[in-house]
Amino acid sequence: MHKGWQNHPNITLRCLITVLLIFVSAGCTPATSKPVNTPSQPTPSGFVFLTPSETVAATPTLRTISLPTESVSRVITPQSAAEVARLARLGQGMVNGAPFYSMDGELLVIPTTIGIDFYEASSLRKLRSVSQLTDGGVTLMPIYPRLVALSPEGRFLAENLNAYIFSPNGELQEQSMQQFIYIWDITAGSVLWKRQVGWETVLADLAFSPDGQKLAVGFGAGNVQLWEAASGEDLFSFRGSELEFSPDGRLLATMPSGSGGDQIVYIYSLADGQLLGQWEGQRAVFSSQGLLAIERDGAVRLVDLDKKIALFALMENPWPFPQMGKAWLYSIEV
Repeated sequence: MHKGWQNHPNITLRCLITVLLIFVSAGCTPATSKPVNTPSQPTPSGFVFLTPSETVAATPTLRTISLPTESVSRVITPQSAAEVARLARLGQGMVNGAPFYSMDGELLVIPTTIGIDFYEASSLRKLRSVSQLTDGGVTLMPIYPRLVALSPEGRFLAENLNAYIFSPNGELQEQSMQQFIYIWDITAGSVLWKRQVGWETVLADLAFSPDGQKLAVGFGAGNVQLWEAASGEDLFSFRGSELEFSPDGRLLATMPSGSGGDQIVYIYSLADGQLLGQWEGQRAVFSSQGLLAIERDGAVRLVDLDKKIALFALMENPWPFPQMGKAWLYSIEV
């Protein structure tokens, strides 16, 4: 028998293939599903198990919101601009100027790209914003860096803004672009007055007098103008670009802008606009005792304005700066 199988190898191969096909066909045949009795388990409190059909039925459907096609299709024109209402202010804007404190130290004022924000200095809680971006159909845009000044009593706010006028089809009318200085009455929430200063004019400084009655504006071309804060009326015109009021409001120091110019500090009387004196220097600041500190090329000198004499230099660093890296604290008695 064993010898006969060896003499017929083809028969053996056919038998193996037949057995293999039987196993393959048995594995491919779907098994008859039988109900499985699974032991019931307690359902956790608060949970409900859904069948597949129930899950599909419980899936929430998105609710279709109908938009008012009439309002969406309307175009903003100069005639309908007055009907546009602001729904909300989104975002805080970016800082666009030097932050500063009010004269009494109670407010922190931060100029931004979309307005001017007022914060309570002690808690940094935001109190209000001045964000007027239109004026009689004219679009207002802040300049960088933005010059902002707050009157000592906190009622008036001065700032420089660019004004643009657009045609009905949205094109910018270049001949209408101008730069203005706006004075806001914060208490009333309206523009007190505005003044055109020229589209390409560079403003260097802006400040109210200590009594809040005057506004000084420094121009980069070397001219400082003094105006009445309440009306914008011209008072005096001085040489210089940047400026500093004396604490008592009697004097005004004007300085050059940057490293250019004549490098002279001028002292003027605000009572009659007369020049009281001039000193070589680049920056100047008043002390509460009436002294004037003038800086030039690393040296700071104290000047007694009543006697019109320079007292002494606080620090002098001649070339090659042997004292660099040191600092001194002085006690001054005059």
